[in-house]
Amino acid sequence: MTTTVEKMNAADIRAKSKEELVELATAFGIEDETIQNLSRREDLLSKVLQTFQLNSF
Repeated sequence: MTTTVEKMNAADIRAKSKEELVELATAFGIEDETIQNLSRREDLLSKVLQTFQLNSF
């Protein structure tokens, strides 16, 4: 992950557009097929936040 991603918090992630969430999902290592199956922004946001929280120390 990049330094920018490491400095993010959940509020930063919630403020992202769907396109930005797709970029974050890719940066977090979420598979492309999974990203494509999450058509709603809210679903993608939930997955990105879940992954972010699992990878936070």
